[in-house]
Amino acid sequence: MIGRLLGLAALSTLIASTAWAGVPAGKLMVAKGHVTLNGHAASRGAVLKAGDRLETGHESKADVSLADGSALRLNPDTSLTLTSLGDRIRLTLAHGGVINVVHHGSDYQMLTPGAVAAVRGTVFYMESDGTPSKTYICDCEGSVEMINRKNQVSELHANGHHDGVWIGGEKSAPAPMHGHHDEDTAELERLRH
Repeated sequence: MIGRLLGLAALSTLIASTAWAGVPAGKLMVAKGHVTLNGHAASRGAVLKAGDRLETGHESKADVSLADGSALRLNPDTSLTLTSLGDRIRLTLAHGGVINVVHHGSDYQMLTPGAVAAVRGTVFYMESDGTPSKTYICDCEGSVEMINRKNQVSELHANGHHDGVWIGGEKSAPAPMHGHHDEDTAELERLRH
């Protein structure tokens, strides 16, 4: 079943990314340390489009503003592909951590080797070690629907503030806030348009 779900997700992503290929849909607002765009050094103001891959090195970060009004921050040692941008945003996190401030009403998903997070306007953090066995999701505000490798769907609700969970293999476990701070979210809120 997960194979079919991932196959349908891949097909819809391919169709959506083909439609938006080459269309500027985001901008690199902050590039501190070693940040690359499609394997080349990136700098502040770089225009982003579907299919682009952003990577940060050790002690580096990158802040991105998307055309839909969402903003995100790549933590150090992160690799993220902007798989599909436009009406349906699909991001693929190979490894590392990303803080997401999603515009209300946006159709937004982040995929890792171990899980998928789907939201429509919320603040969340997602981290992956690059394997199917370890993904962390924190719902900082609102709600996040997550689907694990066994195609089990569950929903996180930020009851007050920060509802985190580690997803790995066959099970998941509640977890405290990890890999991000409230100050990160506040900085990203200022990037939104």
